[in-house]
Amino acid sequence: MKKSQLKQIIKEELQKEITVKPSLSLAVFSSEYKKFYQLVELCDYWGVDYNGGDSILFNPELNDYYFFCLIHTVAQKQNWTPNYCRLTTEDFEQMIEDYNLDESEIQQVKDKFQEHSR
Repeated sequence: MKKSQLKQIIKEELQKEITVKPSLSLAVFSSEYKKFYQLVELCDYWGVDYNGGDSILFNPELNDYYFFCLIHTVAQKQNWTPNYCRLTTEDFEQMIEDYNLDESEIQQVKDKFQEHSR
């Protein structure tokens, strides 16, 4: 067997072993989100504590403001833009861990994203 054939076989076997975790890439595009983004920009500019404290009570059934506060604490800065916010798999897993979310809360978060995404 040639060296190139052996390399190809090893490569194929390794690819079978490696499982790629798909990115959730949940996105929010709503007009409510855009208003919240503007609020965050203004508050950071003026030094206002828009969170009202260091911790956020998780309740996705509350109004959009609290939901967006939750997202703002976990979304990576490069994914937080004026027009949309995107959560990667890592962000989402971090949110689940930080807020100790159970299965029903996780589903509520996903539903909320779907509700606001286009």
